[in-house]
Amino acid sequence: MVRYCVDVRECRRAMFLRHFGEKQQDIQCHDAICDNCQLKRSVKDIDVTVHIKNIYRILDSASDANEQLTAAKLIDAWTGKDAKKWKERGVTKTDLPRERCENNSCMGSAGRLSG
Repeated sequence: MVRYCVDVRECRRAMFLRHFGEKQQDIQCHDAICDNCQLKRSVKDIDVTVHIKNIYRILDSASDANEQLTAAKLIDAWTGKDAKKWKERGVTKTDLPRERCENNSCMGSAGRLSG
């Protein structure tokens, strides 16, 4: 279900039919019925390993300190607010703008990383 919601490349009709066992070869939208086929988005794959490791450090550090984080506090830490505290915990400030961090988090578009 999550893949269906966040996939911006594959035809949604094809995903739906394949989920229910459709074996037909040609199951793409012929009339661009789904949003993915209509928009034909250009999507660029990027390596987000550094960002994910940094977020993990924030979450791990907060857990060790028995500190509760809201999504906003996580973004604050990730973008360098209270940088001294987080730097001592091994967290480096991201080079991404705050708006992009918010869009790429649970505060944004279903956790999907946008370009």
